[in-house]
Amino acid sequence: MGGKNPAVVLEDAENLGRVAAHVVNGAFWNMGENCSASSRLIVQNGIKEALLERVKAHAREWPMGDPLDPVNRVGALVSAAHCDKVRSYLGKGPKVVMGGKAENGFVEPTILEVAPDTPQAREEIFGPVLSVLTVDGFDEAIALANDTEYDLAASIFSANAKRAIRVAQALRAGTVTVNGHLESFGFEKGRLMQLFLYAVMTPELDAEALKALDGQSRWGITPSDPMGTTVRRIDSGQGGNRIVTRTCATLAPGHRIGAGQVARAARVMQCKFDDRFPQLRGMKMDYSWAGHLCLTLNRVSVMRRLDDGLFSGCVQNGLGTARGTLTGIGAAELACGVDSDNIRHFAAEVQPRRLPPQPFQKIGANAVLRYKEWRARKE
Repeated sequence: MGGKNPAVVLEDAENLGRVAAHVVNGAFWNMGENCSASSRLIVQNGIKEALLERVKAHAREWPMGDPLDPVNRVGALVSAAHCDKVRSYLGKGPKVVMGGKAENGFVEPTILEVAPDTPQAREEIFGPVLSVLTVDGFDEAIALANDTEYDLAASIFSANAKRAIRVAQALRAGTVTVNGHLESFGFEKGRLMQLFLYAVMTPELDAEALKALDGQSRWGITPSDPMGTTVRRIDSGQGGNRIVTRTCATLAPGHRIGAGQVARAARVMQCKFDDRFPQLRGMKMDYSWAGHLCLTLNRVSVMRRLDDGLFSGCVQNGLGTARGTLTGIGAAELACGVDSDNIRHFAAEVQPRRLPPQPFQKIGANAVLRYKEWRARKE
């Protein structure tokens, strides 16, 4: 099994910064040593320069170095022999847009501009190398994407739902991913709230910490106030003896948050952890992160037929396990022409309520979230 997977970006793709983040993550995650890595970027000429600038900006956020240092996102390749193989693709020939250096088992994230008939465009490199190919039109993009012996996966970015579906149907790949937010397709614009929740997790608790903590090895506490603090203790059967703390929220209409927002939430949760576990006070967190939720003001989902051959099971309002399963089943039933109580339930829901205009939406919502966070500070 191999991969030379294309990420096809059409000229009508919206939010190129978010597209670039997806492309970079697909190309450089796990040093590109991944059969489903997005190792070919096929982009229409009209947006190539704008997209490449954003791709380079995101690629700079992937520092290379000791993989045991959490600051680094790119480590060494699997072997010296494989590093030599990857290095062989970085010599004379293609234009190096970024990176291109390889030494001591490491290959820095590299972006190349290549022609369709070059080895860098056709052969599986299996390293942190993104090959960029430029096309003039829609049909050329499809033909180039399909011109490979490795048809494992593909992705498509377009704001036009019918065009995206047409490309997805034309691409010869086992899995095809289409830019995934409803608003990217033009559906429910101005009606969906993009919310991020935060969490932190302790290091593995040593014998002394476990003795000080005492009690059961696995438990969870969920607050009655949604803006309160959720605390979970997990054990070796769930990823190690650790404590997970979750609270704080940010509305981010652009679908992205920054390191400063994660750091701010981590500071809040460190204080909450110290208050709740005085016997472990001062223990620094090993991990901090944010998770993306999609909500509506009137708490409805979007489970319906959107267009010919296009069905949605979206917007879980924080109830992903339950509601996500049900809306997913409903979308599949609609696609198969099946009727059910599940479909009738979601079909009876009204459209998501329209949100206030920007910047009032973002400023107002985050002010309300901060107030509710403060009000539930002891919850």
